[in-house]
Parts: sequence; structure tokens; C-alpha cells
Amino acid sequence: MQKMGYFDNALYSLKALKENLILYVPDLMLFAATVILALAFLIINDLTLIFSSFDAFTEKLKDVFTSVGGSTKFIISLIILLLVNLLVGLGTICLRYNLVKMLIKNEKLSFKTSYKTAGRYLLPVIGVKLIMFLLYLIPSIIFISIGLVYKQILIFMIILIVVYAILLRFAFLFIYPTLFLKNNSAIGALKDTANYFNAKKKHVLFAGLFVLIVTLIFSI
Repeated sequence: MQKMGYFDNALYSLKALKENLILYVPDLMLFAATVILALAFLIINDLTLIFSSFDAFTEKLKDVFTSVGGSTKFIISLIILLLVNLLVGLGTICLRYNLVKMLIKNEKLSFKTSYKTAGRYLLPVIGVKLIMFLLYLIPSIIFISIGLVYKQILIFMIILIVVYAILLRFAFLFIYPTLFLKNNSAIGALKDTANYFNAKKKHVLFAGLFVLIVTLIFSI
């Protein structure tokens, strides 16, 4: 079997997306859930005035924050809805990459089958999210702390954080495919993805740029 080049891989990926529209379902579910939760938040806090008059909305928002009951309801409802949206987002990640796994293994794509088996990946996905969050957070706190102590290098520290975040994003670009294809734990997926990045930096860079270009095209 002839090995596919980078350009061939890109064309194959675009063709797969075009021919398997079911792959978009999880993202559409997340989008719909986000819109519904945002509307629910506005209704709960009586902030639907934003659709009719922005000035009236800002006045209502001031009233909410100057009232103990209003501000408490605002904060609690915001936290609850953000948590619900986070859980929905984690669920859609499981559904999406489970479908991608089925596609790569040449299995028949079935949303029902993906839904039934996606649950087993929820805890590993949460683990990956937490570890990645810490990998972003801890160095950022260290760099910012250094910048605040030595203010003359604060801008440099901020630039360093941005560069670090970009490198980390590329290094773990394939974290979810690795997790799902190898039925890995969160730690196992992180190790395998890091090893893959070290071995095939050029491929990861090309894939990252391809994802960025496709994202920009679909966002226009």
C-alpha cells in the first residue's frame, strides 16, 4: 500500500468530512445547547431586554448587581449553566472522536452506536482536560509572577506564555485521537502523544496548520 503524502492526507480528510456529515452532529449539538443555555440564563435573570434595547439592558444589569438577591441569582445561575455546558461539551468530545475512531477503522458510522460506547471515554477525557489545564496554568503563573517581580521583562514573559501555549497546542494536537484509538488512560494518551510529536514534528505542524486553515474557512 502506497504511503500517503501530507497533501493527500489533507484531501482525504476533506473528502471524509464531506461524505460523512454525521461527524458534524456533535458540534451542532454543542452549539444548540450553548444557545439554549444562554437564552435560559437571560430569561432566568430577566435580561432578555438585550434583544430590544441595549440601554435598557445595561440599566437592568446595573439593577441586578446592586441587588443582593439579583446578584446571587446571577452568579449561581451562571455557574450552574457553565457547568452544564461543560458537561455537554465533554459529552460531544466523546461522541465526535468516537465517530472519528469508527471512520478510521472503516466501521459503519452510527450515532446510536457512538452514543452507547462514548460513555467509557468520559473520565479519561476529563482527566486530559484537567492535566492540560494544569500544563497551561502552572507555567503561566510562574512566568507572570516573574514578570511582576521584574517588571522590565513582563512583556517578554507574556510573549513567552503565548509561545509556550502554541507549542503545547501543537505538541498535544493528537491527544484525543490517541486516547480513543488506543483506548488509553489520560496519562497514557499524554505520553503517547508527546512521543509522537517528538518523532514526527513535521507531520504534526502540517496537521495543525491544516486544522487552522479549515477552521478559518468554516468561520468566514
